[in-house]
Amino acid sequence: MATIQDFEQDNQGKRYRDVLDHPFFRPALVAALAEMDTNEGQAAMIEAERIHKRPALVGVVNRIEGRPEFVSACARRRRSDISRLKQAIGVACRLTMAELGWHTTGTKGVIRRFSKSFAVAERYTT
Repeated sequence: MATIQDFEQDNQGKRYRDVLDHPFFRPALVAALAEMDTNEGQAAMIEAERIHKRPALVGVVNRIEGRPEFVSACARRRRSDISRLKQAIGVACRLTMAELGWHTTGTKGVIRRFSKSFAVAERYTT
């Protein structure tokens, strides 16, 4: 599925050079892509949208936030820097969902009660 190379070549992903070049953020983004690349992660993302009517990111956000790479990336960092990482993870989610045949709706859904770090995320439809 979506790889870090896909992210780097994506028109929107290219705009996150600061995240891609950061020694802590890049591993966190790669870890997020790895969670989204598993069959379990993809099924959870689709289930979040299709069954629970929640943003796809809800399906994997707890696993992403639990990854040591993400924890390390967020430790002692400025909120604005972490916001860039979270936005990049949102782009990674879009790439993954697009490969699964879904597209964005142009609306955001609230995920803050499911996540310690994220407040809103993109919604998808088939």
